[in-house]
Amino acid sequence: MIKSKTKNLGIKQEREQGIKTVINALRAVHATDEQIITALMTEYNLSREEAQKRI
Repeated sequence: MIKSKTKNLGIKQEREQGIKTVINALRAVHATDEQIITALMTEYNLSREEAQKRI
């Protein structure tokens, strides 16, 4: 049980780090907020609202 929770937490943290990395990489190439939102929706299956909250 604890091992499963720890694994799930690790997966969630990796996902969050991946999202931050995508945002930072796209900002570095001067992507617009709309382009970043679209990328997050595509790559991480986020809704528009979830993606907008991240940027």
